[in-house]
Amino acid sequence: MARILIVDDEPSILQFLKLNLELDGHQTLLAGDGEEALGVIENDKPDLVLLDLMMPILDGWEVLRRVGGMSLTKRPRIIVMTAKGGGPNQARGMALGADDYLVKPLTIDNLRESVDVVLKRSEEQSEKRRMELLDELSDVSGNVLDGMGEVPPSPSSVISDHDRGVLWVRLNRPQTLNAFNDEMGQSFLEAIEFAEDPAVRCVVITGRGDGFCSGEDLRALAEEYSAGNDPQLGSIVKSRWIPMIKAIQDLRKPVVAAVNGVAAGAGVSLALACDFRVMSDEASLVLAFSRVGLVPDSGLTWLLPRYLGSGRALQALLRGETIPADRALDLGLVNEVSPKSSIQDFAGDLASQLAEGPTASFGMTKRLVWSGANVDLIEHMGKEADAQTVAGGSADHLEGMRAFFEKRPPRFKGR
Repeated sequence: MARILIVDDEPSILQFLKLNLELDGHQTLLAGDGEEALGVIENDKPDLVLLDLMMPILDGWEVLRRVGGMSLTKRPRIIVMTAKGGGPNQARGMALGADDYLVKPLTIDNLRESVDVVLKRSEEQSEKRRMELLDELSDVSGNVLDGMGEVPPSPSSVISDHDRGVLWVRLNRPQTLNAFNDEMGQSFLEAIEFAEDPAVRCVVITGRGDGFCSGEDLRALAEEYSAGNDPQLGSIVKSRWIPMIKAIQDLRKPVVAAVNGVAAGAGVSLALACDFRVMSDEASLVLAFSRVGLVPDSGLTWLLPRYLGSGRALQALLRGETIPADRALDLGLVNEVSPKSSIQDFAGDLASQLAEGPTASFGMTKRLVWSGANVDLIEHMGKEADAQTVAGGSADHLEGMRAFFEKRPPRFKGR
């Protein structure tokens, strides 16, 4: 998924675009005028800019002139937005470097179609350039590449490394915002099993790329959904997510979640099951289950009320809220918020401090705190999984997923 800068002087449009783009898994940046937009483009390097051409401060045309004049390999893609569609404005915008053109009022379908087309075009051009560079390298190095042997295997979906008592567990499917599949689930459990080694005194779980974890990879079940079949989500929860959450809970050592980017669905459960959470100031917690007709699972209906209280948790879950970092800190869902550029260092410093402490007593304290609730988490997750079996076979869930794949709003019927 992409980092998308939205530039518009109307707060309602900013929030509309932000909500729908984040629902699709993108990370959003916001700017209310052209001057602010140029600063974000220079400092944060977004992949794509949605640019309103009619703004009072340094209007969009000037931003388009400046950004459109940059090298294709260095500038973001640009989709321009204006209430004056077609004709001269469209031709002028495209001539100045825009990649696509949208006319207000925007629709979700038109927005998603334009974003998908522009990003796909960008990926294709990047791959073409990558192949050109490889050809150039081959020309320069002669037969050097031929003598390097077989191509190394693809990197693991979970990367673990141990340094001075701290085990780092890095989720490594950035192209899916670190959504879990079978191989990733098994690798994660193996990493946590390694944490039982006495040399490991603290664990940090984080994600690579722009996401922390987007939960289960439902796109992998696309064929089942297309055929109208029941994907048996409850069995996935029982076989994958319950063992992972249980492994974190049972580990008698501190576990830190470094929430480097978006955490969605069961990815929120993964973060909340950890003992400490530090969060990037650009990250968010996306409680997405209700948006596709599902029941929150992987411990979320057990964990969230213990942080927020039942009333606030129910509101957040039923409304499918997206909780930004500053709000998560205010609600007590995370312990600290750090600038994105220093989140790994921040988490590493905390983990090093914990690793240097009395970790045996930490483990006992952890178990006492977590077992203090009046309902057992593992038993409770089994009930969630049973409910998920029912929800996963419902007409509303099938409609929610069809709408997701067809890039349209769902039409739920309460069945």
